[in-house]
Amino acid sequence: MGTTLGAFNWSTTRGVPASGQVTLASDPLAAVANTLRVSITDADGNDRDAVIDTVATGDQIRISDAFAVIVGLPVDNVTYWSFPFTASTAFVSSDEPDDAEAVTLISSVTAAWPTVTELAQVLNVDNVTDWQTTLDRVLAAAIRKVKQDRRLWVEGVDGPDENLAQAALRMAELISERPEAAVGRVTDPAYRALISGHRKAFGIG
Repeated sequence: MGTTLGAFNWSTTRGVPASGQVTLASDPLAAVANTLRVSITDADGNDRDAVIDTVATGDQIRISDAFAVIVGLPVDNVTYWSFPFTASTAFVSSDEPDDAEAVTLISSVTAAWPTVTELAQVLNVDNVTDWQTTLDRVLAAAIRKVKQDRRLWVEGVDGPDENLAQAALRMAELISERPEAAVGRVTDPAYRALISGHRKAFGIG
């Protein structure tokens, strides 16, 4: 889920993007600050300024299955937008698209992990105070499991979207009610549907 910002052509020429292009300010390096630059017109010449303008600080922009960034304060440069980001520590040069490769940028709002209150509602727990320690432990384990299944999770760089947050809530429910279903390769269809398409570097198996 997310907002399609447009279809563009990736450029490995650093600097100001031409019409229809997406590029970076400098060569991308793991854990190093950079800037994503997106033309206000897509590869077909359509004006995408209004939809690109909806991206906010903290949102994620997915460039490809291997390359997604959480952006800082967006800057409107009239003919293109700039989005500062810090590359993941797991980034490798092959994650970057090839020059002139067609890419579709998709933005999504990073969400908060579920709370103990939400988990208590799902589990129909009335006396939350009595179960606080257990609920805290279950929720922490569920979030850790989602991060593991997402793979290559980097704190401070990666963040949950709505699907991953909901996956954590579903995992917490499984841990609470069916612990055996939360071990190893999870086959629960709801959990798999929520995390599908989010695994970094590996397809969901």
